[in-house]
Amino acid sequence: MYGESFYDQLREWADRNGIIYTGDCFSEESGIIPQMGDYFRMARPYHMPGLDALCPPKMQSRETFKSPKFASSVAHQNEGPVKGRVLCEGPGLLGWGTTIEEMKHVTDWMYVFGVNILVPNAMHYTIGHDQLYETPSYFFQWTLWPFYPAWDRYTAHLGRELTRGRHVAPVAYYFPTETFLPLFRPMKPMTAAMRYEGDMRGVYPIVTYTAHDMIRRQIDFDYVDYAGMDRATVGQGTLELAGESFSLILVPATRIIARSSAGKIREFAD
Repeated sequence: MYGESFYDQLREWADRNGIIYTGDCFSEESGIIPQMGDYFRMARPYHMPGLDALCPPKMQSRETFKSPKFASSVAHQNEGPVKGRVLCEGPGLLGWGTTIEEMKHVTDWMYVFGVNILVPNAMHYTIGHDQLYETPSYFFQWTLWPFYPAWDRYTAHLGRELTRGRHVAPVAYYFPTETFLPLFRPMKPMTAAMRYEGDMRGVYPIVTYTAHDMIRRQIDFDYVDYAGMDRATVGQGTLELAGESFSLILVPATRIIARSSAGKIREFAD
């Protein structure tokens, strides 16, 4: 009901008026179930899924390090003129003492995981306010402002080159929304218990840490949920979905699975 009354209506309005619909309904991976429920259902109406990158990689946990993969997975499975486009607000929380090397490092991290359009996190007209602790102003007050044009050209070149080819990932990583939703128990906000209470302790870490280990081994993947699996077709040893071709389906710690997804996975295995 939430998706139909909000995200779907905005998408319909954007289609009628020739506007690219984008936004960020992603609250870091730890907040997907507590805050959004079915993230993929909410993000799928976007023409161009988005997110924000608030922390540099050195501050990321195994859980949040791969966060851009969620939005990029949705983008790869979308259809339309901006298929594959992923917008990101960032970099954030770098501090006023950041270096141009760190800016490049964070940019590379975002683009490796599928980002290809960048919105600068903050360009403040004035620095006389209380949000300055969050991020520097990427504007004339910034000591790195003279280098901004070079960084801007770099991100533009990356985005152009990374959208001229065809995305290839060997693994479809099944994200078990059907398992998470019935196991989730609301707890105190912003606590680990909010995610790992009860039976979630035996499921959630496996799902998120397995994905992180695949990245460490440089095995690329896209998340695919039950709705994506419904749209997919089985080829000759592959799972085909919106131009993506997967040679392996990984189903981690799934206690409950949609009947249609189980049937498609069984067909692929046979």
